[in-house]
Amino acid sequence: LNQIGISLSVVGAILLPFSLFLFPLLEKCFGSIVTFQILIFLQMFCIVLLPNLHFLVPLNQPVVLWTLLCLLMCLIRIGISIGFAATALFINNSVTFDKLGSVNGLAMTMTSAFRIVSPIFAGSVYSASLSKTTRSLGFPVNYHMIFIIFGFILFIVVIMTSLLPKSINNQKVVEEETHL
Repeated sequence: LNQIGISLSVVGAILLPFSLFLFPLLEKCFGSIVTFQILIFLQMFCIVLLPNLHFLVPLNQPVVLWTLLCLLMCLIRIGISIGFAATALFINNSVTFDKLGSVNGLAMTMTSAFRIVSPIFAGSVYSASLSKTTRSLGFPVNYHMIFIIFGFILFIVVIMTSLLPKSINNQKVVEEETHL
């Protein structure tokens, strides 16, 4: 239990400067869409790799295992953090100032709804993948299945963001009407 806390504190210590300094720099250089796509694609790769970590580490090498685990968890958490930040930018840049409150309210409602549904879905799929009947089917219907599903969902998100207009990288401006 202590080791999990240490690994999560390492992730938090790395995430803070990344969120404060590196994300704004990447967003300024590449735009929010490309930054989002790169980091979500990296997150997808790390999530699919996570259940296979024990295959990559030689036996009796806990230092290598924990180093790789912390690295993967950092990349996953960075992807999540940047995902939320970029999504907030997408939402704020997609509407004019007068509609911003309504759109942010809708976005928060949908986020809350999916935070209810997602653990139920993921927990059910993971539990089903550990049952005797599905475990006997082998890969990919074993404990890898939920990680593959998450990877697939993230891949779909990357494809969907490529359909966003490039104007979403910049804030919408309202042209003021001139009355004669």
